[in-house]
Amino acid sequence: ILGNLTTQGDLFFDLQNSADTTETGTLPGGIIDGNGTVAVTVTGNIVSGSIGEFAVLNNDFRFLDTGGSILGNATVDLSAAGISTTGFFQPLVNNTNGFIGGDASINVAVAGDINVGAQTFFNILNTGGQIGNDALSTLTAANYASESTFQFQILNNNGSIGGNAILDASLSGSLTSLGDAFIQ
Repeated sequence: ILGNLTTQGDLFFDLQNSADTTETGTLPGGIIDGNGTVAVTVTGNIVSGSIGEFAVLNNDFRFLDTGGSILGNATVDLSAAGISTTGFFQPLVNNTNGFIGGDASINVAVAGDINVGAQTFFNILNTGGQIGNDALSTLTAANYASESTFQFQILNNNGSIGGNAILDASLSGSLTSLGDAFIQ
């Protein structure tokens, strides 16, 4: 997108491949034979009047026991001059009870500042899931400010990651969280 991406309400860029329920039972997660990618490139600023979510959802929606399958990589790739939300900010790969055959990765590259008006959930979730290769989260920005909890984590409870699990944050300025900060 050339210029700014601005919304007065919620901002969702989600790839939904999750299991769900219907009136007659469970609808299983989908199967993607290749890669599942959410890629957003903005030359200006991303401004949300509420929440900002950029996610690959390959999970067990509503806490079912099965997720989706992505045979290739699951990737969230976000770049902008700056990011500002009044609500929470969530770059996410959710593979709870799901299968990813390749890598699970999140890359947020911002030339300027990121200002979040509520919580930050910068997560790769792999509880009960399987990631065939690496799990990698990368954050690059000048300054990062979160008005509440800041989570930058890879959660692999009862899951498997076939390669490396890496958190990589590069801020040229400061990280400010007015709530708890979890980097794990």
